[in-house]
Order: sequence, then C-alpha cells, then structure tokens
Amino acid sequence: GRQGHERVRKSNCGEKSGAPRGQARPSKETKTMRAAVGRIQARSARPAGARRTVVARAAPTANNSASVRQMSDAQLDAAVKESKTEIIKLEMKKASRQEFKPHEIKAHKKQVARLLTVKREREIEQGVSKRESRRNEKNAALAKYKQQLKDSNIVIQRPKSQKLRWQKREAARAAAAEE
Repeated sequence: GRQGHERVRKSNCGEKSGAPRGQARPSKETKTMRAAVGRIQARSARPAGARRTVVARAAPTANNSASVRQMSDAQLDAAVKESKTEIIKLEMKKASRQEFKPHEIKAHKKQVARLLTVKREREIEQGVSKRESRRNEKNAALAKYKQQLKDSNIVIQRPKSQKLRWQKREAARAAAAEE
C-alpha cells in the first residue's frame, strides 16, 4: 500500500475501519496535522541553498496584441508572410521526420490569426465590406504577379478565342460569296 495509509478492512461488525480492531479512527484534524507535518518534512529535506525556481516571462514581442496594433499595414503583411513561411518550414521538418518543436506551429498559426484580425479590424473601421476586402486582396495579388512577369520580361499571350475565329471565317465567306 501507499505510505501513511493503512489498509481498509471490515471489522466483525461489518463497519469499515482504517485502524486495527479495537482502536478508533483518526479524526479529520489529526489527518490535517499529519499532512502539515509531511509538508514541513518535505521542505526541510531540500538542501539549504536550494530555492524554488521562478519562471520569468519574456519581454513582449510581436505576439503581444498591443504591439501588433501599433504596426503599420505593410509591417502586418510582412509579419503574416514571415509567420506563414515559418509554419511551412516547420511542416516540412515534421514531414521529413526532423526534430522540431510542435508547439511552435500552433504559436505561429495563432500569430497569423492575431495579425489578420488586426488587419480586418482596420478595414472594418474604414467601412470596407468582407467582399470588397477579398476582392482587393485578389486584385493586389494579381497586380503583384503581373509586375513580377513584367520585371522578368515574360509575356503571356491569351489564347485566341473561338468567337473571333468564327467571325473572321464568316467575314471571309461573306466576302467570297460577294465575288
């Protein structure tokens, strides 16, 4: 059994008792006193110079919502991009069975959510609807992509539509029929 606990057994009368036959059960106060003495003995068992360790909290970083609210829109976008790339790196480590800290994935996801929430709150203050917000993001991504293509001298031609071909054929047939 556990130390300090006597085995519970039934006496002849059928009542449970933690004490040997013929002796009274210890009172609640006695149990409390025994527990207090045990704690005191446990404390005195520590070496004289040993103290409890106190965990210090880190200085507030980008995780702090107050500091996030002070960031500009460009800084928010950069922080979101940074956290998302970090999540991807951690997921790659996880997939390739390398050592990584799983709690960091959760922390970065929460950080992304925090940043995007602040960004959306600012849009709401300006009166931008959810639909307009998504459309603006999509247009900004498309403009950025087009600019990258332009900078790298890549030209993408749209495929010629069937409608234009059909109209040219019709015009050619009409011209041939007139002759």
